[in-house]
Amino acid sequence: MLGTAFHVKAYQGADLEVYVESGRVELSRVDPVKGDTIRIVLKAGERGVIRQGTIDIGKPADIGADELFWANKKLIFQETKLSLVFDLLKKHYQADIQVKDTTILNCLLSATFTDESIDQILEVVAASFDLTMSRDKDKFIINGKGCTDEKK
Repeated sequence: MLGTAFHVKAYQGADLEVYVESGRVELSRVDPVKGDTIRIVLKAGERGVIRQGTIDIGKPADIGADELFWANKKLIFQETKLSLVFDLLKKHYQADIQVKDTTILNCLLSATFTDESIDQILEVVAASFDLTMSRDKDKFIINGKGCTDEKK
């Protein structure tokens, strides 16, 4: 280990995954036949994977917006369409989110949320794009003028 904050996802019969939040982490594996050591160094925002049943170590694409939600309740959005933001919120909070104007789904959000309620997150989203948010039990309704040029 060369770094500070990271998470390991390891389940029997599945790939081992390491997610690095900050610092650097060295991921290595010894080839049982040749005795060679295979290593990769992961930086903040990267993940490494040791494939189940192989000696392969991979470094797939950067960590997605919600890949660490299971470990730290953090959602990271960087120029992310609200259509994806709302899909991830529906997935993690089991919420019904509806928009009155579908161009709202084109708006691009850059924000990080850590251990916040869906109400707090949607209030930030609404304020960021001059939208309104109302709630009827478990249904959230987002209203306002959307983003047609995807630059807002």
